[in-house]
This record gives sequence, structure tokens and C-alpha cells, in this order.
Amino acid sequence: MQKTFAMSCTEVYEIINSLPKEEFEKIPLHEIEFLKKNKDNEYKFIVDKNINIEELNISKRANAMIVILWEKYFASDIQKQKLKVILDNNQKIVNKKREEQYSYQELFNKNRKQNNHPTLENSLLDIRKEKWYNKLHNFFKRIIYKFKL
Repeated sequence: MQKTFAMSCTEVYEIINSLPKEEFEKIPLHEIEFLKKNKDNEYKFIVDKNINIEELNISKRANAMIVILWEKYFASDIQKQKLKVILDNNQKIVNKKREEQYSYQELFNKNRKQNNHPTLENSLLDIRKEKWYNKLHNFFKRIIYKFKL
């Protein structure tokens, strides 16, 4: 099942509601209202307070939303710097993978490898062309043999 933005908002909203009151109050009302307005009312997400947040089965989008909220309202300056370093490293890794996947050199090398030019021996077939009068002669010859049998 593909998780939509509304489902992600539901997941984040339920996680925020499970926070202790003093942490819940750190988040501005407009953020909570945004999540409440955009959440999917039919999607039920249950937060078990005994389970660590890393162990919850949440979508990548919901995880990103939680990281943004944590950075804005809960993280200290040192934690923000560490998060920035981690996110920069992750972005570099993603960019490197994309660069390798879509590099021009690789694309051209793949084309060269796939274009195995056939050799002269493999490409030319021996075509024996009969003259029209030989074809006619063979045709009648076959008919005569059929009647004889």
C-alpha cells in the first residue's frame, strides 16, 4: 500500500499527540492545525508508547516531517549542526549514486558494449538466386514427379 501525504500527516499527528504535555506545547499551534487539517481520517495509526520511535513502522515522508519538527523545536544548536552534517552526507551519497547512474560516460560505454557490430562472416548469408526459367523448369518437374507417384 502506498502511503500518501495525508497518511504521513496522520502518523506525525498521532506521534505528536503521544508526546508529554511539556514537549507537545513546544510545537506551535499552526503546525498542529496543519497536520490535523491534512490528515487522513480513515487511516488509523496507533502509537505504542512502550516502543521506541525508530521501531515504529512509519513512512519516509512522516519520518522527514518528524525530523523537521525536531530540528525546529527540540534540537539544541549542537544537535542541529550534527543533523546538518548527516543530511549533507546523505545528500552527497544520493547525488553520487545519481551521477554514477546517469553519467554520460557510462551511457556511452553501455551503448558501445551493446552495439556489437556483426563480423563479415556472421552477417553475410549465401543467397542462391535461381533464374526464372530454372524455377519454372523445377516447378513442372515437381508436378510431373507427383503424378508419377
